[in-house]
Amino acid sequence: MSRNEWTLFKGNLLRQSRWEGKCYLPLTPLWRFKGGYPIRSSPIVAGDKVFTCLWNGEVVALDITSGQPIWRTDLLGPIFSTPCLGEGKLFLGTALKAFYALAENSGEVLWSLNVGGPVDSSPLYMNGKVYFGSDDKYLYCVSADKGNVLWRFFAGMWVFSSPAAAEGKIFFGAQNGFFYAVSGDKGKLIWQTRIGGLIRSTPAIDKGKVFVGSSNGRLFCLDASTGEILWSVRTYDAIESSPAVSNDDRIFFGSDDGYFYCVEASSGRILLRLKVGSPIRSTPLVIGQSVLFATLNGTFYGVDIYSGEVKWEMKTESEVHSSFAVSQQGIFIGADNGLLYAFSHS
Repeated sequence: MSRNEWTLFKGNLLRQSRWEGKCYLPLTPLWRFKGGYPIRSSPIVAGDKVFTCLWNGEVVALDITSGQPIWRTDLLGPIFSTPCLGEGKLFLGTALKAFYALAENSGEVLWSLNVGGPVDSSPLYMNGKVYFGSDDKYLYCVSADKGNVLWRFFAGMWVFSSPAAAEGKIFFGAQNGFFYAVSGDKGKLIWQTRIGGLIRSTPAIDKGKVFVGSSNGRLFCLDASTGEILWSVRTYDAIESSPAVSNDDRIFFGSDDGYFYCVEASSGRILLRLKVGSPIRSTPLVIGQSVLFATLNGTFYGVDIYSGEVKWEMKTESEVHSSFAVSQQGIFIGADNGLLYAFSHS
């Protein structure tokens, strides 16, 4: 993936939510797009376009420089899922039990697939296949070209968590408290580990370890090969935020307890516990020596990853469920006030 792309939720197949470029805080506003409906999906970026989804079912492609719409397609159902790109197609699901492929350059619907439940899970494209979860309790693997179901794996409960991929395996959690690793080619179970609670958090993978949060208030570190729990760290409320991984073995995540955390990847030792006074559902973005995140009550933060000093703070007066996306051209995030914000990081 080039530095001009952020083509899926959390940026790469490992769902690490990190970008190797520099970030100068405070961020400088570039433009705002007024969608008119809440934006709970996270934006993605490819080349000269930013893609965003509105709660009313519209998918919008924006010019990355001006924020002006290039095309709009109405899928008629609420969208929480963050789209992904592959083969010139935009893949995403809706709350109306449907999954779509749109043409990246025009927004034309190329194919659609009806499933048994809402699709809030954010899809992952890899090697001609698209993986996503549904509230019908299945993880799906479909062909990118025509949307044919290649296999589906029964997880026992709703799959809100978004799949991550490493070494031919697909990793995801379900609302029954089980975390799964299945083979990417056939969907065969490799291992399952019960971590408890409801798993809405999307895993991050780094150096043979899987990091994921649960509604039981713990962030878990699992061995990616065996599923063994290596450690867990406790917060004081549910963790729906998905973890981000820095390139120096730090894990960043938010909790509903109103604190933002940084822990050591090797041990789970808490390195930072920053009080922000609001639940955090948004996924952090590690960029350079900074980490960006948003609180549910609508404040954007930029924090130094080593000192924990808050170097940027911006209030939106709106709930924020969306997460940051980044490319060389800027940083982007949506909010429930219907605005997509664009900032410069240089």
